[in-house]
Amino acid sequence: MTVANDIYKILKSEIIDGTLSQDTPLREIELAKRFGCSRTPIREALQWLSSENLVRSIPNTATFVSGLSWETAREIFSIRQVLEAYAAGLAAIFMSYENKSKLEDLYHEMEKCVESQDTDEYGRLDEIFHEIINDSCDNQQLIQIISSLNDKAKLSKLRQDLYGTGRMDESLRDHRRIIDSIKNNKPKQANQELLTHGQNIFGEVTQAHILEIYTENED
Repeated sequence: MTVANDIYKILKSEIIDGTLSQDTPLREIELAKRFGCSRTPIREALQWLSSENLVRSIPNTATFVSGLSWETAREIFSIRQVLEAYAAGLAAIFMSYENKSKLEDLYHEMEKCVESQDTDEYGRLDEIFHEIINDSCDNQQLIQIISSLNDKAKLSKLRQDLYGTGRMDESLRDHRRIIDSIKNNKPKQANQELLTHGQNIFGEVTQAHILEIYTENED
């Protein structure tokens, strides 16, 4: 592991979890002091973050933490719906017994969240739930693409906002059907259940975006 790579991982994590909020300046001199290194690895780490659109640079000023517009968030969730549904179908073929058991354990923990109306904890467990499915698809390129999209999506509070509108019950029912289709090794059903789940939770956002485009074209 290089110094630049370590710094990149730390800054990326802080950007994604909100420790470094949108428009926070990331100055090379200050970061070099913080990490006890020269400006070279700092500059390299910032370049990697820039390539992922997690930061933006203004010449002769500084580098700033990027935000995520609602338009971009909608596009990301639209793509994720399709890719995660594909991953679920593959997971129904390749998922290990251990990961199937983890999904069941998560489901019971999420039931408790619904009972207590703990949307924050439900959202955290939901991310783990989908990560297990994605990581079980036996396709490293697909896993990397979804992971990249998820990093960007975490910069938006869209998921938390939607769960905050009372969709936990609906989400939990969807999860039950997804787990059953995967445990019963039914890839087509798992694919469809995940796609339906995405539409149930994010459909108002993603479908609205698609409908707006077609409406404009018809006019």
